[in-house]
Amino acid sequence: MARTLPAACCAALVAACAPLEERGSSAIPAGEEGGRECFYPRTVNAFRNAPEGPDGASRIYVDVRAGDTFLFELFSPCRELTFARSIAFDTGTGVGRVCSGLEVDLLVPDPDLGTRRCQVAMIRKLAPGEEGARAGAKE
Repeated sequence: MARTLPAACCAALVAACAPLEERGSSAIPAGEEGGRECFYPRTVNAFRNAPEGPDGASRIYVDVRAGDTFLFELFSPCRELTFARSIAFDTGTGVGRVCSGLEVDLLVPDPDLGTRRCQVAMIRKLAPGEEGARAGAKE
């Protein structure tokens, strides 16, 4: 037993130093979430306005590290979103991931009312080259 412990420690140390496979995307692959495209909020590096939806609903692009862009369409106009300098996500489930097909609200600062909750109707990951996708997005 005394001789196997140092050998096991050495094996664990060597395994810990092994190079990790680099992933080209910070989005969680669709297969791991039952066909949903997901990302972790901590990987968001920007958001920007998108053209209004067909019914006048507010829309934004959310840029996620590694070149992924998600389109968020809200149930109704969220006027504060146009001038917001920051946003947050409330999944309501405490899962920690934002996924297409799951309920999520945007939390948007409102100078008069504090934080405004804007319900998201749709989340969709944009394909490379699609309008709104960042240049250099990987396929």
